[in-house]
Amino acid sequence: MEVREIRLQADGLELAGEVHVPPRGEVHPGLCICHGIPATPPDPADKGYTLLAQRFCHGGFVTLIFNFRGT
Repeated sequence: MEVREIRLQADGLELAGEVHVPPRGEVHPGLCICHGIPATPPDPADKGYTLLAQRFCHGGFVTLIFNFRGT
């Protein structure tokens, strides 16, 4: 798996993100994970969206995660 850090521009702001890419050699479907806004404090045991992106990537998906408005 390859992880590429990316920067996106939106309304003059720079958004940070990552693209998780399965091993080369075949065409893979793509998936964009758009996180919700939590209503409670984060759980320290929760590995977050990076772990979720890695799991989808290991399942054969090119996966994009990013922070809305650069948060």
